[in-house]
Amino acid sequence: RLPYKKYTTSIGEEIWVGRSATDNDVLTFKYARKYDLWLHSQQTSGSHVILRRPNKAHQFQKSSIIEAAEIAAFFSTAKKSDTVPVIYTEVKYVRKLRKGRPGQVLADRTKSILVTPRRPKN
Repeated sequence: RLPYKKYTTSIGEEIWVGRSATDNDVLTFKYARKYDLWLHSQQTSGSHVILRRPNKAHQFQKSSIIEAAEIAAFFSTAKKSDTVPVIYTEVKYVRKLRKGRPGQVLADRTKSILVTPRRPKN
């Protein structure tokens, strides 16, 4: 079994969502490419979400980042909140916490977006 669930944005880009804390590690550090976009709900537990870049030069539309952020918010402990802050950065700026539990990471060069949690359509 894959360590993630697969969804797509409305324009066809892939979104991968970690299934568990251990799967989050595998998804982020084994499956994701360094130039993919990593998203996570801010200050809460939740799934690691990867928005896949088809190639290094691909620029995401804001709508795709919002869709992935809404999914990250939905797969977090804040899913019942009206709005959830979600951070995002390229995978190359995410690193494992030394002696951290599965799924615990530090992310640098993050941006933040405020979204409403939304169940993925597909």
